[in-house]
Amino acid sequence: MDKTKTIIIAILATVIAVFVILYIIGSQAPKATQAPTTTATTGQQVPTTSSTGQAAQAAEDLTQNFSEASAGYVMSYPADWMFEKPGASWDTVVFSGKEGTDSYRATVNIQNILTKSNGGEYATATELMANLKSQFSKMDTNVKVIDEQPLSYMTKKGQTLNGDQVLVQYSVKGEAFQQWQIVIPSADGKYFHAIAYTAPVSIFTKYLATAQAMIQSWSMNE
Repeated sequence: MDKTKTIIIAILATVIAVFVILYIIGSQAPKATQAPTTTATTGQQVPTTSSTGQAAQAAEDLTQNFSEASAGYVMSYPADWMFEKPGASWDTVVFSGKEGTDSYRATVNIQNILTKSNGGEYATATELMANLKSQFSKMDTNVKVIDEQPLSYMTKKGQTLNGDQVLVQYSVKGEAFQQWQIVIPSADGKYFHAIAYTAPVSIFTKYLATAQAMIQSWSMNE
């Protein structure tokens, strides 16, 4: 693993883990959910794919399935991508292109975090997101919040969950990165799912459609 990617993975894990308790999903996993849907508002700048065709092709390329039971969710990913488990448990999983390829430096990171009602620090997705933004600022004093907006998440039972998402830009060792961060609560309110797509600015748009397709394929276990 190259040093820059190691730093990025460490940041993705540490920015959250220092301030909340990580939770390994098991038998308490809520009912399966559909992928987050952005609340439509004119002029929003949270990432969107450049064309319908690009999005459709990215979805067709998701030929592999991640279904580790203890992670509590399933998600599809491309055949030329892989996943890593930075820690001993499945509370954090990082997907990326294979080593030696350009896409190796593009990551989709998923973490599961306790809510305040279940022993964590934050009661709402908005509170957690506010903390994440403050930690980005501590990491890079010149961090730029490009955009932030709410998102809705509909469960298969018709329950609407309210989350938040933000697009930020920051530097690591002099290189600019962008991160699309999503925070959505579980249906039972016991934890948050923190999903992030991160890549150097130079390739962020190139792999955005793939990241979006992966996130759209994501769903919690029954």
